[in-house]
Amino acid sequence: MNNAVASEAYSEDAFFSHFKTIRNKLRKFDTRSVVGACLKYLHAPYKDRLDYLKRHPWLVLLLIKWALVDEQAFTPKKRAPTDRQLIDLLNLMRDLGSQRTTRMPSEYDDVRLFLRAMAYQQISLYQRKVSFSAIARQLLYFGDTPAGGYIRTTFADVTGIEIHRFLELSQALLARFHDGNEKVVTEQWFSTLLNGAYSKHEITAFLNTLSKSLEQAKEAILDRDRDNIAKGRRARSASEYWEQTPFVNFPLLKSGLNYVCVDHQVLFACLEHYIYNRLRAKNAKLFMAHFGPLFEKYVEKAITETGLPYIPETEIKQKLGEESTAIDFLIADDDSNIFVDAKAAEMSYQGKSTHLSTELARSLETSALKAIKQAHAVLTTLPQSEDPKIVMRQRRKNYLITVTYSELYVGSGRTLAACIGEEKIRVLLGENPANLRIPLENMYIMTIQEFEFLAEAIRTKKITLTEALDHAISDDTVPQTAKFEFRQHLASANISLAEPAHLVSKAQLELEALADRLRSNVG
Repeated sequence: MNNAVASEAYSEDAFFSHFKTIRNKLRKFDTRSVVGACLKYLHAPYKDRLDYLKRHPWLVLLLIKWALVDEQAFTPKKRAPTDRQLIDLLNLMRDLGSQRTTRMPSEYDDVRLFLRAMAYQQISLYQRKVSFSAIARQLLYFGDTPAGGYIRTTFADVTGIEIHRFLELSQALLARFHDGNEKVVTEQWFSTLLNGAYSKHEITAFLNTLSKSLEQAKEAILDRDRDNIAKGRRARSASEYWEQTPFVNFPLLKSGLNYVCVDHQVLFACLEHYIYNRLRAKNAKLFMAHFGPLFEKYVEKAITETGLPYIPETEIKQKLGEESTAIDFLIADDDSNIFVDAKAAEMSYQGKSTHLSTELARSLETSALKAIKQAHAVLTTLPQSEDPKIVMRQRRKNYLITVTYSELYVGSGRTLAACIGEEKIRVLLGENPANLRIPLENMYIMTIQEFEFLAEAIRTKKITLTEALDHAISDDTVPQTAKFEFRQHLASANISLAEPAHLVSKAQLELEALADRLRSNVG
């Protein structure tokens, strides 16, 4: 029995053997025809989102990726696959999920690492509601940056288009693909639709930022392969089965005059984070030095709208000393202190699909783990006082919220500890177990969108901040009610997920401006 189980254990060699079977079959067919057949399969009409998800679009896009990067790709005089041959290839892709060829949940350091990988691959791309508010949020991030400042000038330099114009055209493109029915866009569509509002240069530059020819896509993917090899990893490894598709970086494939959308959800995810991702890739350290304060300011806007008393990092440092380690914000809610830290963080490519707790811990050193250390540094120095008007004082209960730019998928402090090991958190704070003064269950890591949902619920008095956190803690006490994302806790408290009024207003204003341009052009 034990031998039977052992024979079914995952191995990289088994994965690579299965990959070679798929690769050898792919080599029989014309590369462009394979890509076209895969996209035809993905783009065929479907009854509903579940019907589409059953096609496993992440595996179809992985098959496209493998077709492109093969050393025999684009060899002439090869035939196109028949429908039956394509289905056979897709069935082989699904077989990659067998126990021998990919890691099972039990082969991750913790099962939640497995769930994270699946979430990055599937939930973050294919199961998100497409919202114009994502574009509005970027306008609020970057709209007030100085015209000659680093962010705007660098973006224009690397893309050939100004940030505001990029975001305006993003709205038009999102409208084009919003319902998933349209699959292709052309420069002529923009020119006709917007009729002189944007130059040909701007439209071309905009589409070029989001697209690649098949040959360019091949090189971009090979660049990532080379990066993985330089870090001691295989280019073709079992982690690819759970990877987030690289097409999120270039969701349009250029073919002649056409720009084909691989998937409208993947396009939306690209547009939502394009400015951040492009500038961070250019120079991460320099970009974060400029974007970090913008993100912190944006988080403070959400805190302000809750109406709760708070003090920012500048005031905390004034009281504790400029050289002290501080948290970004301290909120007082009745007899509770809520420490809030804004982390303009993004998970690394490896961190998204890793099965290793040590690798995840490294990926979180400057975000969730740093926030814990900062919160405790402030907590240990808070003075005793019974004056309810004083924000910065000891209170009976303590919580920590880490607000991140994008998903880290670690949820609560308990989940974080399970994924990386509780001892790592305790070592971070010192060897004495008593140093962990904010209970792990009182810590939550949430995206800026989730934090805005929470802040709006507080502003409209649907729940208090402490009540929301206590509800989440109660939910997470037992597996039957535990949640993967914080937004699910709000839903379980019968609170609708409403975005803040200022964000909704900005989205409406921008859409109305776009509609006005369209109406004037029609006229």
